[in-house]
Amino acid sequence: MTRPQPGVLGFCAMRRLRPWIVASLLCTASTAWGHPDIEEAKKAFARGEFKLALLRLEKAERAPDRTDEETVELHWYRGAALHRLGDKAAGNKSFDVLLASRPLHEPDKYEVAPDLRSAFAARASAYDAQYGVRLGAPTLRGDVLVVTVEKNADRVAGLKVFSRVRGDQAYQPATWPVDGGQASGPVGSLAVWQRLERAGTLEVTLEAINDQGAPVARLGDAVNPVPLVVIPEAARRVLDAMTAGNAPAPQAAPAPAPETSGVTAPTPDTAAPASSPLRLPLLGGGGAALAAGGVALLITLATVVGALGSWGAFVGTWYTLSNSVGVQAGPNYATLTRIYQYSLWPAVLLSGVGGLLLVLTLVAGGAGGALVAAAFVVD
Repeated sequence: MTRPQPGVLGFCAMRRLRPWIVASLLCTASTAWGHPDIEEAKKAFARGEFKLALLRLEKAERAPDRTDEETVELHWYRGAALHRLGDKAAGNKSFDVLLASRPLHEPDKYEVAPDLRSAFAARASAYDAQYGVRLGAPTLRGDVLVVTVEKNADRVAGLKVFSRVRGDQAYQPATWPVDGGQASGPVGSLAVWQRLERAGTLEVTLEAINDQGAPVARLGDAVNPVPLVVIPEAARRVLDAMTAGNAPAPQAAPAPAPETSGVTAPTPDTAAPASSPLRLPLLGGGGAALAAGGVALLITLATVVGALGSWGAFVGTWYTLSNSVGVQAGPNYATLTRIYQYSLWPAVLLSGVGGLLLVLTLVAGGAGGALVAAAFVVD
């Protein structure tokens, strides 16, 4: 019988321990992400240690670094623990504090026992009867959607509007301020109203928010939005208005020409003025100077070639005379000496002449260019 390898045993053990590892990681992450005292209170509540949970929550309440969501959890678990301990009056007060900041809070029906959900629902109904916000049915006035806050408008700072044409998958969000108990704003672009003309129904979901941005009232949801029927004629009027607003402004008609008598006024002479008499001389002089500079350049190049040849002969014979052993006794010594002497003077002379010619070339070229440029500048 073959014994399993250690790696196989380790893999099997890991598969058996995987659920416990995942649970441990989730608990650790929950503690790391939430306030530690609130997390400990939640664990104590789950174990049925309600007094310990209240002590943990009392400690968490003193911490100034709580988030809004953690504060909601604090009041919920305090109210739930007090209800479990039989002090329902104190528990309801904690629920009321929660509802003051989150009027639409709903406990998770999969995690909260039915009796606690019923107790919280009773407090939410009592709070809603006195402080609840009511949104009226939205109406369309042209392309503007109007929503009225019918109850406790002073508790509403803004209105979140989610709209779409029936048949679309996604909602288009917008946030409008509430002024005087009413919020309004344009719905959709030209393309939206073109689709509305065919589809005929606009679907909206509304959510009123307070100063902290928390929802205080809703009308409709993503699954069951509020339908607004748009007849084709109304959509067409909106489209016509949008198209007219984007059309270019009409151009003013040109003013009629004044009537004239049969006598035609003489037309002023608009011919180009005659060129300056200096232009041709300047052009001629500049061309001559440029030509002279070109000839001088050619002579300079020939002179440079001759100078380089003479210098090459001089350097070559000088190198031969200086570095060849026994050259003075050789038959070519006299010839090399003459070449050495006769190539030195032409090299020096041609180098000087080449330098002067180069200066002459530059002067002639510059003068010619200046004269030609001046010919195009003078009037």
